[in-house]
Amino acid sequence: MKMIFEMQYRRTEKFIYKREEICSIFRCDDIEQIIAKHVYIVSIDFERFVYLRSTLPPDFFDQLALSLRDGEMCYISFEDALSRWSVISQIPMILILGTTGKSGFYKTRFGSIEFVHVPHSHEIILANTTEPYYTIRLAKKFFAFDDLKRIDRNMHLIDYEELYCDD
Repeated sequence: MKMIFEMQYRRTEKFIYKREEICSIFRCDDIEQIIAKHVYIVSIDFERFVYLRSTLPPDFFDQLALSLRDGEMCYISFEDALSRWSVISQIPMILILGTTGKSGFYKTRFGSIEFVHVPHSHEIILANTTEPYYTIRLAKKFFAFDDLKRIDRNMHLIDYEELYCDD
């Protein structure tokens, strides 16, 4: 079976799978049995499954996060974005994303991902985020600040001088 994944990866560079895809490949609906028998497949809360190749691409973790909210708009925001804009001096130990999908938290062997539902439209998100060198869009400084203010979390970490300085 590992050869099937390797051949598919070489053809499509796909290494993140949905439950239905894994069950189809193995022709078995018992996903727990599949995971137990095949150590090269890692489950992410039984929602997504990662084929562990010898090397994963540098943006793998971002791709994994986006796949968990497939079809929804996601962007780096809240403490994570503000840290990247130097408005918060601490570096979050998790990837924190605003999403038009549902909120949720995933602790994986690759790192943790937090999704926070935001009420913004796609147009508002596109207008208030940038596309740096990452796979996931990044909230502009004041947009991330407004998001954080809306959920009223860790406001004591804000460096207001840095927030209002022109970059």
